[in-house]
Amino acid sequence: MTVKIGPEIKVLVWDFDGTVINSFGIFFEITQTLAPQFGKPVPSQEVARKNYHGTLRDSIHSVFGGGMPDEELDAATLAFVETQHSYYEEIDDHLIDDAIRLSNRALRKGLKQAIVTNRYHEGHGKASPREIVANTVLQDSIHAVLCGDDGQYRKPDPRVLADYLRSENLIAEKLLIIGDQFVDVQFAMNLHAQGILVMRDRDELVNSHLLEDGWQKYVSIVKSLDEVVLL
Repeated sequence: MTVKIGPEIKVLVWDFDGTVINSFGIFFEITQTLAPQFGKPVPSQEVARKNYHGTLRDSIHSVFGGGMPDEELDAATLAFVETQHSYYEEIDDHLIDDAIRLSNRALRKGLKQAIVTNRYHEGHGKASPREIVANTVLQDSIHAVLCGDDGQYRKPDPRVLADYLRSENLIAEKLLIIGDQFVDVQFAMNLHAQGILVMRDRDELVNSHLLEDGWQKYVSIVKSLDEVVLL
């Protein structure tokens, strides 16, 4: 399926995890290692994918079955962050090819591009979205990175983009929201903006029952971002 994006779109607003970077692969491998250390069952890929959402702390809590005391959950989250550093030494290898190709097409078209992610910047070292953008091919195309700890709002709250829209003298209808999860669909709906949902290796949108009716009016589904044509 080809989705044509008209010239009214001036900015591509990218989700990060799962859309631009294969963070699920990293998450799955690390949780496989950490589970025995914390006395938890080793999660299957299906369990890990179903529970990979929200903040890193939330995802770890969910994938390990919940019920973890705060002290244990803090320790597991810290262990995850320390373990993941090695994955970010060669981070270009974890970027997703079709996202990079679409980003390059947008760059050639003269479109601006921003990342809006619920992943935190502080305390994440090389795994910070800002650090990743600054140290990969993304630095050529991404002009703004809004992280989950930059303000009081997070996706899918449209207010996460309020300051950005004012600074760029934009309205939300000029944005194209690109993501891979139901929260990105909700984000586009809340903004009344056009959206693209990429489902590369899935046929079912997890947690789609949480979406209001009519979301298809805002968001088109593709199996690859190579299906997106910028007019």
